[in-house]
Amino acid sequence: MVSTQVLFLIFFVSFLSPSPSLSSHVSLSVSPKTLTRSNRTVRIQWSGVDSPSDLDWLGIYSPPNSPDKEFIGYVFLNSSRDWQSGSGYVDLPLVNLRSNYVFRVFRWTRNEVSDRHHDHDGNPLPGTKHRLAASEEVGFGKVLGPDQIHLSITDREDEMRVMFVTVDGAESFVSYGLDMEKLDRMAKTDVRRYERKDMCDYPANATIGWRDPGFTHDGVMSNLEKGKRYYYTVGSDSGGWSAIRSFISRDNNSNETIAFLFGDMGTYVPYSTFYRTQDESKSTVKWILRDIEALGDKPAFISHIGDISYARGYAWIWDEFFNQIEPIASAVPYHVCIGNHEYDWPAQPWRPWWSLYGVYGKDETNFLQGSDQYNFIKSDLESVDRNKTPFIVVQGHRPMYTTSNELRDAPLREKMLESLEPLLVDNNVTLALWGHVHRYERFCPVKKFTCVHTNSSFTAGGAPVHVVIGMAGQDWQPIWEPRSDHPDVPIFPQPERSMYRGGEFGYTRLVATREKLTLTYIGNHDGQMHDVVEIFSGQVLNINITSGGGGDSGQKVVVKTIFPWYVKGASLILGAVLLGYILGFVTRWRRDSRQSASWTPVKSEES
Repeated sequence: MVSTQVLFLIFFVSFLSPSPSLSSHVSLSVSPKTLTRSNRTVRIQWSGVDSPSDLDWLGIYSPPNSPDKEFIGYVFLNSSRDWQSGSGYVDLPLVNLRSNYVFRVFRWTRNEVSDRHHDHDGNPLPGTKHRLAASEEVGFGKVLGPDQIHLSITDREDEMRVMFVTVDGAESFVSYGLDMEKLDRMAKTDVRRYERKDMCDYPANATIGWRDPGFTHDGVMSNLEKGKRYYYTVGSDSGGWSAIRSFISRDNNSNETIAFLFGDMGTYVPYSTFYRTQDESKSTVKWILRDIEALGDKPAFISHIGDISYARGYAWIWDEFFNQIEPIASAVPYHVCIGNHEYDWPAQPWRPWWSLYGVYGKDETNFLQGSDQYNFIKSDLESVDRNKTPFIVVQGHRPMYTTSNELRDAPLREKMLESLEPLLVDNNVTLALWGHVHRYERFCPVKKFTCVHTNSSFTAGGAPVHVVIGMAGQDWQPIWEPRSDHPDVPIFPQPERSMYRGGEFGYTRLVATREKLTLTYIGNHDGQMHDVVEIFSGQVLNINITSGGGGDSGQKVVVKTIFPWYVKGASLILGAVLLGYILGFVTRWRRDSRQSASWTPVKSEES
């Protein structure tokens, strides 16, 4: 007869033993174990998963000692074609996070699904209670050279700034020259770094969001000849050098300015994570790169007007973003202004008024009449010499005009219309570009909601053309404004002032000469033009025709160009008035207007 103690022991051991589906031996392998810049894709293979479930998942971890709950991303095993056999693989392109990666397979059961632990879209995050396997470590080689290379202009027209990231912060340089085979000039870089204690709030200052940022290097290439293609590489002999890249220096004799402008692009990542990421941003970068390459030896720049990476406190998203934009940001200067996802952090001590000029306020931004920011904008607009700068383009994040049903920002827009619109109209601002609303919408030249005219080709004057260009990647959007008498019916009349609107992802391309400014909307699904507006300055080049003398028969034509690139580049887009992010009492107005908006993903063009 079996004793009571033995029966209890048998029951106790049986209770502690995992179910057969969790006790099977799962094999998990990775290849290659050392990644390079040219081969940064790892294949993760598994086998031996008993009774496969569509909830089985693979976690991505860096650093390798991260707790199970602090993954940087995940993919479900059913993304592999043969997952139901208990075996499969996924290929994941990785970026250098300056720490190795490991991968872990988990079983997540349906009775463990909890709505209390969910991602940005309300989807439950996978559970980590049942780990089935863990891989060996995967890392990048030691001598890789820098990454996250990006250019920006300086105050001097004969300079170009380059910034990049290294693992150890060792002394690094930028080597450059006119001959790709002979980079005969060199500049040392400054280096800086931020720490976890510098982060102001969760998750950026917690282990779940913080990752080692490496060291940021800042170097300036100087004494550049005008309008020349320069080749450059960054790094050091000990830490490795980057591939040789090139850019076109500014030319103050050029009568053409070219810029690529957009907002709210975000970041593509090859996995799911805590926040929504922006798959379409990958296409935006692809088409802009095509356009840059088609320019040949013409200089250009990029302006990204807020909501940059959507990292929102998860540091590795910034690494993904800077690697994603490197092909374009290492070829032309890439400039940004802040949006609400960079600014709106309650505990942050740094509260800039606008981004380009380096003037920073310590309190909540104020753009109302009489404020420092208002006075600055007024003074700057009034100081522009319109003979040299016939076009003025203002950029900000939250739009002054939109027919999107974005109710939460309505009080802010009213204040912008009250305080800022008269400044734009009185100073003949040509174009006002805005982000925040993740669609494209072009308005007529408008003031007080009334069109000056409804042409798409016209001479500047009377009122600025407002264009919302927040369609570069982020895909969640409020609906268009419904009829006021039937707000629950999905009919969205387009008012006269809205000349074109659509849900197609993309960007805008601006080409300006002294005579004409052309803004073109390029759609991501085909890389083609979807809308265009032409604005004429009413000015022409100064052409003097004089009779030949001293035996010189015929006539001599002298063309005088008085629209230098750097003046246009600074005054037209980046220098005239870059409002940056016009927040202005936004926290207060958010509290006062807690009206909800219905958000739906936008995936196709609407007109």
